[in-house]
Amino acid sequence: MAVEPVRINVTMSEDGTVTNALVFSLKDIRRLREQGVCGVLSGSLPTIAQQNVFLSVPLRLSAEEAVWLLEKGYARANVSRPTAISETLQDESLASELSEKAKLRVEEEFERQRVYKREQHALKLRKLGIEEKHRDEDEHLLESSLFYEVMNDSTILRDGSGDAEDLVDRLKAKYSQDGNFKVFRSLRSHGLVVSPGARFGGKFIAYPGDPLRYHSHMVVSSPLDYRKDPIEFRDIINGSRLSTTVKKIWVLSGIDTQERQEEEQVKFFSIEWAGFG
Repeated sequence: MAVEPVRINVTMSEDGTVTNALVFSLKDIRRLREQGVCGVLSGSLPTIAQQNVFLSVPLRLSAEEAVWLLEKGYARANVSRPTAISETLQDESLASELSEKAKLRVEEEFERQRVYKREQHALKLRKLGIEEKHRDEDEHLLESSLFYEVMNDSTILRDGSGDAEDLVDRLKAKYSQDGNFKVFRSLRSHGLVVSPGARFGGKFIAYPGDPLRYHSHMVVSSPLDYRKDPIEFRDIINGSRLSTTVKKIWVLSGIDTQERQEEEQVKFFSIEWAGFG
């Protein structure tokens, strides 16, 4: 049975670079996790600072993760550009329409809550054997208990952007030539789960499975040109010592554009500091 692709909200700059890739659906986030794509939870409540320790939706994906999902057919993208969003926000008729829709949505939600709360109140009185009486005080109390759940996605991003195939094709074409994406794709093809590696001094860190179950084994550097770029001895020392200290292997990556087969263009060299750590 075919699995429905997850939905990603992608913001793209004019040159085709991914500036944001967000997933809002918890169901989609779980499915991505099963695919080995973890991303980073980034949702927070600005007015409640202590909540920021436990971040929530949306899930922020790296550009490599988003494009890899699109390339594999695991995801579909709502692609937006900042200039298009700005033009949308300046459209007064659209702003008025969205405002009316929001008011209607709030009133429908409140009415649903009123019906539910009245039913629960009547049920409780019957259990206690108390005759139900309609009092103004009860209605005031009911109205004060109504709440509105803030939406966890953007109406403008959802409705004002489209699954434009030409934009998605532009993303794939641009990143297919990107060295970082080639390294990411190669690591994923070996069954590794890949996450950002800046905190360990690399471009990526690679796990043998879900990061909640396994420690990462490798810190992978940003790719070099396999034929032209020199490898600084200082970088080898710094990378290998840091990686060995945190019980990982330092992996140098390179792109050999002279290889005809694309999967053979990415080269890896592992370095471990012997007798250290």
